[in-house]
Amino acid sequence: MFPIRGKGWPLLTPAVVIVVLMTVVGWVPLIGWMISLAIGCYLAAYLYRSIDVSMRSGITPPDWPDLSKLVSDVVLPGLRLMFAMLVSSIPAILLSWMDGEPKTRGLTSGEVIGMAAFAMYFPMAALAVVGRPGWGVALPQDVIPAIQRCLPDYFVIAGGVFVAEFAMKFLQSAFGWVSFLGVALGTLVYFYLMLVNARLMGLMYSKHRKDLDW
Repeated sequence: MFPIRGKGWPLLTPAVVIVVLMTVVGWVPLIGWMISLAIGCYLAAYLYRSIDVSMRSGITPPDWPDLSKLVSDVVLPGLRLMFAMLVSSIPAILLSWMDGEPKTRGLTSGEVIGMAAFAMYFPMAALAVVGRPGWGVALPQDVIPAIQRCLPDYFVIAGGVFVAEFAMKFLQSAFGWVSFLGVALGTLVYFYLMLVNARLMGLMYSKHRKDLDW
């Protein structure tokens, strides 16, 4: 499987440290959220690289971004993928704001619908920001027609992203009583599953390259 193929295990080991660090520093007053955001950008930059390698038919995971090339290797790719995530999360954000159901340990109907909307939109938005120039390529006028060109294969990718989202929510809820363990474990599993999905995105892109005409 893509994330552990070849040198994948040694490359994934730092992810455990990075995710735990991001979770722990998030509790630091005032600056914790900024440090967590910076670490999240670094993880997003690695996912960006993984999608890029898969789109070019690579079969082994890429190296981690080079911190000596902070802007080109970390900041720009990380922010581009985080922008795609933000656009994909708009339905979930709106539904969370409008959801009148009482909050319980389980998922509300609004959260499930929001997760499904994210899973359906994000894979193509991610492929767009990796494979095309500009930021507007992650917006609906470009993403939705591209999704239509890749159906029905696209449903497999969307299903994979939904599983990753659900696994993260489940673990965060199940282990949330153990300090930051739930958040760390959920984030780590989510990151791993998204690397698997990165490989699937690349395979789908290769199959539909002519349909997408990028």
